[in-house]
Amino acid sequence: MQEFNSVVLHVDFEPTFRGAENQLLILHQGLLDAGFRSYSLCREESEFDLRARREGWPHIYRVRSGGLKAGEFDPGLAMGLARITREVKPDIIHAHSAHAAGVALLARSFMGQPKPKLVFHRTVTDSIGPLSRWKYNAADAVVAVCQAIARNLARSGVDERKVKVVYIGMSAPSSCESSCESPGRKSGSACDETCQSGDVCSDGLSSNSQRATRNAQLVCGMIAALDRTQKDVETLLRAWALADFDIFAAQLEIFGDGPDRARLEALARELGIDQQVTFHGWWSRDIFAALKMLDIFVLSSLKEGASNVLAAAMIMGLPCLATDVGGNAEILGGTGILVPPRDARAMAGELKKLLDDPAFRSHLGVLAKARSSLFSTRRFVASMVETYAEILGRSGVAAKA
Repeated sequence: MQEFNSVVLHVDFEPTFRGAENQLLILHQGLLDAGFRSYSLCREESEFDLRARREGWPHIYRVRSGGLKAGEFDPGLAMGLARITREVKPDIIHAHSAHAAGVALLARSFMGQPKPKLVFHRTVTDSIGPLSRWKYNAADAVVAVCQAIARNLARSGVDERKVKVVYIGMSAPSSCESSCESPGRKSGSACDETCQSGDVCSDGLSSNSQRATRNAQLVCGMIAALDRTQKDVETLLRAWALADFDIFAAQLEIFGDGPDRARLEALARELGIDQQVTFHGWWSRDIFAALKMLDIFVLSSLKEGASNVLAAAMIMGLPCLATDVGGNAEILGGTGILVPPRDARAMAGELKKLLDDPAFRSHLGVLAKARSSLFSTRRFVASMVETYAEILGRSGVAAKA
């Protein structure tokens, strides 16, 4: 990448750590690794803050909410952001959530001249109302993580000239020398300590063969927050029951937790598939460690932007089955299978095809792996550097992909 001397302050005040927060971290670390000046600001005691303290992430600031807010406009967070801005002196404030965007707009009122440029990240395909339309039009640039989101913004009245599509970035998995813990393996293996630091193990087998096997079963899996707001594990469970897989032929692994977990576990028992389904709870290690256990990745969603875990599954060369919502079709680009949302029967039929046809699985895996180069961290960081340079009026400072 070419030289870029400006300072970027990333902002996210969400209490949880999900796809947007993961992308913030990947971008922040990627900029630092490339020698750029990058800082991040989060809410104190948020999951991002807790992980940052635990892992020792560099250049992280945190602020507290004052408790009073009007919608997205939180004066306490805004004053905190203005204070950090005086210290860091960023050329660009990059807000990675809708809430952070509202706070950034309010905070800019308290900032002196010259005021930093504002970049707002949009990661969901939801329609926006008049307030959000005003907010995005007030930004200097809006980054959409897929074309589907860019089209939604344009239809909602956001200035198309401000919108740039930048696909997500995912780091390729690292490795250690021996096999890591899997559902069929007891913890405490020689590499457990290394794996928990974020590494993914490899014993020399291909990505599709190093996974948990129970009596030579094929393993399907999904990684999701179990909260019924975006992901649809219920349809996947109903599809599994409709496909009527032999208990000795296939296993379904669900990585994730949330308020809907108890209901989903009860549904699995009601459908008579509880012996074939494992609910792992929160997965504290790198998602590649979970994906490495699978033969097939499934993403059953009600809505989606650009899924981090779908891109990660493609990097692993896994055959992918997803619901046709949001940016899923765009991310897959014809390399995987799409089914209508909430259509358990259609999903069951496609799952059966995947499980019954190893050549088909292998073909889709090869296609997915090839397309996954679109989601490299280097390309992601380079595209963002180019965006930053453009809004600062430095069109000659472009990043190389």
